[in-house]
Amino acid sequence: MRKHFLLIIALFYLLPTLAWCSDLFVQSRTAPVFKKPSLTSMKLMVLAQGTKVTGLKKKGMWQQIQHNKKTGWVYSLMLSKALPQSPLDITSDQVDQMAQSARRRPSSYASAAAARGLVNQRKRLAQKLGYDYAALKKMESYAVDEKETLQFVKERDAQ
Repeated sequence: MRKHFLLIIALFYLLPTLAWCSDLFVQSRTAPVFKKPSLTSMKLMVLAQGTKVTGLKKKGMWQQIQHNKKTGWVYSLMLSKALPQSPLDITSDQVDQMAQSARRRPSSYASAAAARGLVNQRKRLAQKLGYDYAALKKMESYAVDEKETLQFVKERDAQ
């Protein structure tokens, strides 16, 4: 009777610990395992994506894990109960389908319509805010040759 009582008490203390144990998988490309739940703690090992570990307990955003009889702490966002998804293979058929459904270059009609829309917007802004786009266009059309530029610099330096 006493053996059974001790066994029941031992199970009572072990069950909460066993309930926390669960299989987890590394989701990130790599997951560093630290001695304590801190980034400044000593790094024990680095686990690769898809590595199966046993989760022991949580502390804030950290998960204590066991892997190959070693215990450490991993940031919990790097772990999940599900296996990580493998990258999709793109076959040539899928590439052809994507090329067919890809957006085409706009037609000349669409380009001209867009340009007209910009012109109309400029007119509205010019009226509303007093911008003078015609004067700006005229100023941009002036070309200054090298001799005029050098003459200007000499005259400025002489003053």
